[in-house]
Amino acid sequence: MKKWFAAIAAVVAVAGLAGCGNGDSDPEPITKTVVDNRSDSTGAKMSFTGGSGELVVGEDIATGTYRPASAASCIYLVRESKNGTVITGTSLSGGDSVSVSFDVPGTTVETSGGCGTWTLVSTS
Repeated sequence: MKKWFAAIAAVVAVAGLAGCGNGDSDPEPITKTVVDNRSDSTGAKMSFTGGSGELVVGEDIATGTYRPASAASCIYLVRESKNGTVITGTSLSGGDSVSVSFDVPGTTVETSGGCGTWTLVSTS
């Protein structure tokens, strides 16, 4: 009986060690990196990519003056609301440094993909 008990104790000890891994009792936590480019508590972004649809000023993007990465073939429209009447818009061209103010909350902005990334350069 002592041999049988010793054999069972040995199996339990080996099985217990097999589950220990590197000796730590807790497994390594899984970490995930999340990138968030929101500007403030409203959640409005400080940059956006041209061609990403209608964006609401003050909700989707922060109010302020933006500069497109490229003005070579860039078109933008500002509407009074989503799918609303166009307030202003133009086709930008050339290598000039162009800045556009999107400063009326609730209006929407729609830009072409040729603009690249728009970056906030000053707040309203």
